[in-house]
Amino acid sequence: MAILNESARAFRQLITSEDYRRNLRKQLGLSVEPPLPTSFTELLGALDRRDEETDEASS
Repeated sequence: MAILNESARAFRQLITSEDYRRNLRKQLGLSVEPPLPTSFTELLGALDRRDEETDEASS
């Protein structure tokens, strides 16, 4: 289960990286989208914090 959590966290970090999104848009020829809404980035941050707390409690 810990590997799945690490994979999910790594994927979230990757997709929230502005460099990653910029490169993907360029490769796929997509139009530029506005930055993620604050509520979305806050949600991702809350998920990361919960995962960290869960991992610490498991240790």
